[in-house]
Amino acid sequence: HELGRAGQCKRYASKRRSSKRVLEGPKVLQSHRCFEGTLFRCSHISQALGGLEARFSVYVPDAPRMWRTLPYPEECDEFPVLIYLSGMTCSDEEVITKANALEHCAACGLIFVAPDTSPRGAGLQGEEERWDVGVGAGYYLNATQQPWSSHYRMRDYVEQELPEMIHAHFPTCGPGAVSLMGHSMGGMGALAMALRQPGAFCSVSAVAPIAHPSAVHAGASPDVRLALAAYLGEKESAWRVYDPTLLARDYDMVSNGPPPPMLVDVGAEDEFSKDVLKAMDFIDACQQSGVPVDFHLRAGFDHSYFFVASVMEEHIDFHAKHLDA
Repeated sequence: HELGRAGQCKRYASKRRSSKRVLEGPKVLQSHRCFEGTLFRCSHISQALGGLEARFSVYVPDAPRMWRTLPYPEECDEFPVLIYLSGMTCSDEEVITKANALEHCAACGLIFVAPDTSPRGAGLQGEEERWDVGVGAGYYLNATQQPWSSHYRMRDYVEQELPEMIHAHFPTCGPGAVSLMGHSMGGMGALAMALRQPGAFCSVSAVAPIAHPSAVHAGASPDVRLALAAYLGEKESAWRVYDPTLLARDYDMVSNGPPPPMLVDVGAEDEFSKDVLKAMDFIDACQQSGVPVDFHLRAGFDHSYFFVASVMEEHIDFHAKHLDA
């Protein structure tokens, strides 16, 4: 379809409230002009992550003029927010450079937020020995086991601390206009967050999500069971709140109300599909509970960012439609 320009995207426009700027602002490490907007790479000291420095990227469409520094002026347009959770071994940078997200967010008038995938710099023994546990593999959960519990609290970070930072210092429409997307481990986090807090997000989508982590066999690559046991302990009852399939299976439409609209994409040639992703378990659980989900199995695609880039425009359009409701 023909893309519009962010400067013409007035359906989200409203004036900022000065009361939003209440938290100490992030440090801008870099800013870049990109399409009709500005990309900020930022850092701040995270209380959720035990006082470590956390980095994140934020893309802001022109509002309506180009703006390259913080703070934004009070008199500027506001935009809904799309938070993207990345997969294992990634930082906030891969989706920015590989996924074609920024052009589409500029066209649709969305702020795009990419947090890191784990704490960094904690200095914990063994945290950099594996690619599926520790640095780059925080699973968007709150660890309860030592030594991880003092810093590995990515659930608190992405559900609370980071959104508060974004709403306080960037021209957003506020907490009522936020959607969520994720890839792989990030898809697991996005689906679980949306099912735990169905009223918190306008929509959720996942590309190749780890959809039933409790069912991944020991020794798989990535060894999801090893990671969950390390962070949460051996009792699988503690894993349930992070397992999209179990959350969907137990979802009560009467007491919880409808979940946000969901879109899930999986590549038919994904090398992790059978042993790790188990997306059909999630689809079956949604059908059993009456939870609506739009599921696409894409012929020829694997797990890589080539797949993410190929479906990114459709996912952003999906979120823009629901954020415009």
